[in-house]
Amino acid sequence: VDHGPLTPHVERAFAYARNAALTTRAPSAAADAGIDARCADALAAVPPAWRDEAARALSAPRAPAMTDQARRRFLAAHVFANWTAYLGEGLRAWYRAVDTAASVLATTGDPGRTDLILRHLAIPAR
Repeated sequence: VDHGPLTPHVERAFAYARNAALTTRAPSAAADAGIDARCADALAAVPPAWRDEAARALSAPRAPAMTDQARRRFLAAHVFANWTAYLGEGLRAWYRAVDTAASVLATTGDPGRTDLILRHLAIPAR
């Protein structure tokens, strides 16, 4: 409220996002560490009885590159059909769930293995 009307802030945010999307950068070590941390979070959410199965799915050889369109559709599904939003843990938890889906997908390259870990083996509330 102290920084003026909302509209200019939203317009700047969209302009920034549009420019950031057009800029391609090589992944940094910090980005890799974030991916590793989200993958560790996903494994930690799997009950011990199924953790080996999840670890195998995560560490199997990376699948052939998927199309950018398929990757975007997969992530869009995780954005809009995300149970975390209904668990009452707030926007940060929802964002973390989407970030985790993106990280696991970046690691496996396989939407099927990613969903196996996140939708079938992991406990959503974790």
